Amino acid sequence: MLLLAPFTLTLHLDFLTKDKKMTNINLNDYVSVPKAAKLAKVSEKWMRQLIIDGKVKGMKVGRNYLVDRKSAIAFDRHPTAGRPRGD
Repeated sequence: MLLLAPFTLTLHLDFLTKDKKMTNINLNDYVSVPKAAKLAKVSEKWMRQLIIDGKVKGMKVGRNYLVDRKSAIAFDRHPTAGRPRGD
């Protein structure tokens, strides 16, 4: 039986930002929109809108968005958000 020690894979992405500066990010700090929506307990559509509005830190890569994991976890929706529910 072969046992392997646990390891962490660190991925980095170099890309040009809008102001033409080279940026290096750690992809392990970012999650997909569906995962971020589950962490923040909101819909995927709303998560995309939060990124666009700048309320959650994220970036567009190609057609998709990447969301900062800490920002998604820290997002706190207003306790009375949404339509009123009958008791």
